Amino acid sequence: MMLRLATDADEQSPPSAHRAPWLSLMVGLLGPRGTHAALVAVVVLGLSLLVVSGLPGRVRAWVHDRPEYDWSVAQIALDPAPPSWLRVGERGVLSAVAEPLQGFDPGSVLDLDLGAVERAFKNVFWVERVRGIERSYPNRVIVSLDYRQPVAIAPLDPSAAATNPSRRDYLVVDSTGLILDRLPVNSDLGRSFASELVMLSGLKVPQDVTIGQPWPRSDSSESVLRSDPAAEAAARLARFLLDRSAEDGWPETRSGQMIPFRRIHPYQGDPRKLYINHKLPDGQVLWVVWDSAPGSEGSSEPSAIEKWDMLRNWITSGGIDRPLDPGALGFTTRGPVWLPPI
Repeated sequence: MMLRLATDADEQSPPSAHRAPWLSLMVGLLGPRGTHAALVAVVVLGLSLLVVSGLPGRVRAWVHDRPEYDWSVAQIALDPAPPSWLRVGERGVLSAVAEPLQGFDPGSVLDLDLGAVERAFKNVFWVERVRGIERSYPNRVIVSLDYRQPVAIAPLDPSAAATNPSRRDYLVVDSTGLILDRLPVNSDLGRSFASELVMLSGLKVPQDVTIGQPWPRSDSSESVLRSDPAAEAAARLARFLLDRSAEDGWPETRSGQMIPFRRIHPYQGDPRKLYINHKLPDGQVLWVVWDSAPGSEGSSEPSAIEKWDMLRNWITSGGIDRPLDPGALGFTTRGPVWLPPI
């Protein structure tokens, strides 16, 4: 009842002193409700005429064609910049996305499909993850990336080492076994990687090296090339060893001698039988039967972190402070054991 009275009062209220004459006339003829409806109709009709005339499209085109919004792939900013190991640098990374983004280059940054940019960078093999993409006024595009990290190297032609070792090349792989680069052994980066990364041996070296592809295994029963599980397992172990050494340091003997395990050898190419080794100052080689790669252990096999702790404790407690017997160190759920030669 009160609501109805209020409504009637509104309809009967005198025009405001500040109301325009034409609006007062409309209110007098149509009432408040009728006037409101008429104004809405006029606005809708006006907007419809604008759409039919194409004015919004012309305005949009005018804005998008303004020079401050001009954009090209070369102007993409990478965050962070490519790491020093990536020899192609920022220019190489941007060149890798130039073809899939050629439909937008050159053009207006306002027309750029950020989803297309993300897909383009996801297909660059140097990139492990695209963390985000954002536009920054007026025409900057910032792409945040996680790059793949080298963890191991492998001699491309071990058979030629005896005759001319300086002519060899290294294959550089990440923790999945993906081949990231091929570089000369005697290059500055090659020498740096040899002292910092893990060396893989005992793998079947691919005849046709394809940078950006997994380490291939040629299956004699099929014509296709498949990823080598032994290379994948060795690369995963290399990543684990580097991560643990960065966290805990390499094991040390009682005398303070550091024992860095920077060599991995899959026994007869078996991904479930990985060895690591280190050459001691007296010429002896300490072999460790690591077995499965981290994350692939069976129910009766210690985990990777348990093996690491056993290895460190065995070394620090004097395990190699005396001449080594033939054989290798192994691990059981009860602790480390010395295994006889195979």
